[in-house]
Amino acid sequence: MQSAPKSQPGLSLKLWIIATAVESAPQKGIIQIGMGEKMISPGFVAEIFGSALIMALTGAVLAWILRKFTRVGLVPSYALGVAVMTFVGAALYVSGHDGIVDYLSAWTQYAIGGVIGFLILYATSRRSVSKT
Repeated sequence: MQSAPKSQPGLSLKLWIIATAVESAPQKGIIQIGMGEKMISPGFVAEIFGSALIMALTGAVLAWILRKFTRVGLVPSYALGVAVMTFVGAALYVSGHDGIVDYLSAWTQYAIGGVIGFLILYATSRRSVSKT
């Protein structure tokens, strides 16, 4: 562990701590989140959140287009939109990485993001409430 900087002007102790953590993170490989022995990479968590947002946005747009041409309800159209975009998003992700990432791992990531994205859409949808 390095000692705190004393002669570097403008570099506070907080910035030094952050810089040291970022500098040593690649050597450690993964960061422990939570209690216990479960190890999750922060990059993986960021990719899941990113894919959840993308699945929610593109799934909602596809659901809107689907509802314009067919008589499908709001929530089923969200489910279809997110399901279709899961396959399309994974294919686009793989094609952008020039064969480094395989389709199954990309689809798994986007499927997890799709479930989270659908839950976001479902929680924020204006469903009709029965008055009986």
